[in-house]
Amino acid sequence: MSRNIDNAEDILDSRDIQERIDELQKIDQAEIDEYDTEELNLLLKIKDAVGDDESWAFGITFIRDSYFEEDAEEFAYDCMGIDRNGQMTMYVDWSRFAEDRKVDFQSVDFDGVEYWYN
Repeated sequence: MSRNIDNAEDILDSRDIQERIDELQKIDQAEIDEYDTEELNLLLKIKDAVGDDESWAFGITFIRDSYFEEDAEEFAYDCMGIDRNGQMTMYVDWSRFAEDRKVDFQSVDFDGVEYWYN
């Protein structure tokens, strides 16, 4: 059984969401409770908003808005050659960098919480 997926997560993956959707859809309608029904509806809403089945199956990462700046900083360290221990990091405006990165992303609402994906 996969874990419940909710909007408290910093990072979500479409493959995990799909696994949970599949699991919830297998529950007999007579046995499914209101919480599982609500979770299923919220997850299907995310999937419908993305709409790209090929990318969905391959894996789309969703980043919680409140975590986006931290994720952007990690991206800079991991993929852009920024040295974590270098003196230049104290001059980087991580908030501005994160906001600039959002140009390449779209957002989706997950039960009142904004998540970013590309």
